[in-house]
Amino acid sequence: MIKCYIALGNLTAASRALQDLKSRDPSNSSSYASETTNINRLKDLEASADKDMNKSDYRRVVYVMDRALEMAPACINYKTKTSRVSSFTRSLQRSSGSVKRDVTGEQFECRSSVC
Repeated sequence: MIKCYIALGNLTAASRALQDLKSRDPSNSSSYASETTNINRLKDLEASADKDMNKSDYRRVVYVMDRALEMAPACINYKTKTSRVSSFTRSLQRSSGSVKRDVTGEQFECRSSVC
């Protein structure tokens, strides 16, 4: 069940289930080290993505969310954030490209009667 929660990106439920499992079987808690590592890694990736989003480093957000999706492939929130930021990055690239063309004079047409 813990692995399912991690795959879905539900870190709160995964942490709760892991704590419950450890309390029921404290002698076997070392065998759940990989789940603990995965939960902590995903929490770090989420925090990093939020920090990068606040800095407007959208390429880094896409990179971080791709790493998170490798660990939690069924997480709708990670997929949505990746798609949203990717589309925003593409639109920024398109708009900056048109501004560069206008500034350099390439493909510039004067459509007013003043020209």
